[in-house]
Amino acid sequence: MKINFQFRVNLYSIAAIIELVSGAGLVVAPVLVIQLLFGSSVGATAHYISQLYGMALIGLGVTCWGKNCNNQTKIGLMLYNCLAALLLLSFAIRGIAMGIMVWPAALLHLGLGALMVGDRLFDRSV
Repeated sequence: MKINFQFRVNLYSIAAIIELVSGAGLVVAPVLVIQLLFGSSVGATAHYISQLYGMALIGLGVTCWGKNCNNQTKIGLMLYNCLAALLLLSFAIRGIAMGIMVWPAALLHLGLGALMVGDRLFDRSV
């Protein structure tokens, strides 16, 4: 099965935008983002680690932007989304994260990861 080229560009561009926005949120307002995901406050160390993680997400988003998103970058973004979904779901199920955005974030990563796995499995032209 061939996956439409435009769908593929849009899939990775949407994921890149999500990572850019999430990363910017973590850099600018880490306390708010952590509160929304985990439902708890953060100490100074978690504040700085959240900002560092936000910068990494910005880097990931930039490398995945548009038609220049190469094969290795797509694999990296797919792995990130699948693993982030598993971790967030684990946190939510075990009651570690109880913020209002943990389930939506987990399901968003799960959906993106599943679409990217499908892209890898069903389109061997990459």
